Amino acid sequence: MPSVGIIGAGAAGLVAAKILLDDNFIVTSFDRQNDIGGIWSKQYAYYDLHDQSSGGTLEFSDLHDGQAGPSTLSNEQREEPLKSERNN
Repeated sequence: MPSVGIIGAGAAGLVAAKILLDDNFIVTSFDRQNDIGGIWSKQYAYYDLHDQSSGGTLEFSDLHDGQAGPSTLSNEQREEPLKSERNN
């Protein structure tokens, strides 16, 4: 099996890892933080950070972020789908 390293475990890095895993690659992700989530990680996000993008921006095909209501999400609300995807 081919192997690949992905630098960054934010939304883009997680999507890349998911696609490559689905294609039977051996994937190793590297990130300077202790946890996944990129700018949405509690380690990195500043207090009271909110997302102003429309719902579904960071959804995965097998995990929906569930946003149908407010047009902004706190960093905790945005981080949760990313952490859930790690387990899929």
